[in-house]
Amino acid sequence: MLDIRYLRENFEAAEKALATRGGGVDLAGFKTLDQQRRELLGESESLKAEKNKVSALIGKTKDKSQVQGEIARMKEVSAQIKELDDNLRSVEEQLSEILMGVPNIPHEDSPIGASEDDNVEIRTWGEKPNIDFEAKAHWDIGEELGILDFERAGKLSGARFALYTGAGARLERALI
Repeated sequence: MLDIRYLRENFEAAEKALATRGGGVDLAGFKTLDQQRRELLGESESLKAEKNKVSALIGKTKDKSQVQGEIARMKEVSAQIKELDDNLRSVEEQLSEILMGVPNIPHEDSPIGASEDDNVEIRTWGEKPNIDFEAKAHWDIGEELGILDFERAGKLSGARFALYTGAGARLERALI
């Protein structure tokens, strides 16, 4: 999830970068909610500071009858603080929902493209081997060797898991 501060400081760049990712991300409400969050936080913190200051004075006073007005006012301030904190929590939940919907923002040097064919190769290492047979995927080889069992894995834990058996299980434990 993106950080609120990062998105606030890089809003225009983020909006531009996200537009290249096929749309679907609406940041329209972010600025408004961020401003509301800042205002609510400021009000709440100033009221809490005032309450702490007055509470300290009330605590030092020996005759509580002299400060009954302040005590009643601090009860009102406490209610205001609770209301502000509730509003702040609501705004932060809305902000969090927006931020969780924002995908990773690509670096400004990343090329923009519609498919993997538009990717730019930066560097390669080694030579590509020339083979005179059709290459198989590792999962096919693993099943043929009897070291991977996807059917049982699907029954045990669901999709996208592999069950290592025999030499595959020993290899996995040795690597760990």
